[in-house]
Amino acid sequence: MVVLSVNCVVVRSEIATTVVLDENSTVAQLQSAIAAQFKFPDAAYKLDLFLAKDGGWLDMEGVSAVALDQYGYPQRFHRMKPLRFLKNAEYFGEGFQVSGDEVHVLVVAPTSVSPSLRQQVLDGRSLQELWSFSELDIPALPFTSQLKALLQRPLPFKLALGGSVDVPRGLFEPTGELISCPQLTGMINAFLSRCTLIPDATASENSWQAYYDSLLLITTCLCRAKCFDVREYRNQVDKSRSTKPRKRPDFILEHDGLVLMRGEEKNSLASIEMSTRELTNKMCQWNVLLYGDLPYILGYATSGQYLQVVAIEKSGRTCRPTALLPKFSILQDKTVALKLFYNLAFFAENGELGNSTVYV
Repeated sequence: MVVLSVNCVVVRSEIATTVVLDENSTVAQLQSAIAAQFKFPDAAYKLDLFLAKDGGWLDMEGVSAVALDQYGYPQRFHRMKPLRFLKNAEYFGEGFQVSGDEVHVLVVAPTSVSPSLRQQVLDGRSLQELWSFSELDIPALPFTSQLKALLQRPLPFKLALGGSVDVPRGLFEPTGELISCPQLTGMINAFLSRCTLIPDATASENSWQAYYDSLLLITTCLCRAKCFDVREYRNQVDKSRSTKPRKRPDFILEHDGLVLMRGEEKNSLASIEMSTRELTNKMCQWNVLLYGDLPYILGYATSGQYLQVVAIEKSGRTCRPTALLPKFSILQDKTVALKLFYNLAFFAENGELGNSTVYV
């Protein structure tokens, strides 16, 4: 099964959510999924959807600049027809892949539900406010032996996820404050929804990338909410679905020219051991210009649904991977995956403040 990940923003309120559907879904099914996430399923047919494309896909800044007509509809944007398939060439086409912080659909809600949406924003906390709950009280650079506990801390609050997905056991601190954060809720729900659509055993590397992108989005959005600017780069994938043979890893997260994290991603036909070896083989040696003078950085390697997180340690001029978490399945161990990618943001920022050198 091939899945489609669609980033949607409600105009005027600018509430964002990500919806995950089978690629054979229609626009009407997208309407229903959006309505369910915003908790007004009876109004699904009243939502008007517009393709958020003006030459290229919009970002949130572009959404803020969208001009509305007298009826509240975006001007010069293509209205999506409910009975058409999302993979229609006029919409997303075949083999659609998400890139960066793109917005794909502008949602116009009727006036009867718009106040409810605005209230969700007013009542909820922003991603920036979550930092008051989650900043780490640790030395600037903890030992690798301490990292497992740090990266597997429960989220220090309780979040009402809503929707039709089950809350993973152990994700939240049982004694934590019950809060609302629409942005974090949307990202967690998007990952959990995606996990209900399991790719075939022979699914391509591209198919699995979308699952890891939904997790990495949590890390990067939290960092940017604290004005800690990070950038993601992916090794390009050719039409045969294999990454081009070069020294650059499949994924790089960097800040201000320094690499924060490296990732090597493979489909399920390749072993996790092969992916981990490639992660460090591509580094060849420790490059002070890219990694600073730190004793280690973090890296991850995948084999389809299986994820291995390692500390890539500096050993002379060479690099040595040390496993931080046992290999696990992001589909079966969703709590482990969500805690990991949530805590990565706070680990990164802590290192930046304590070392004058950024690391993840």
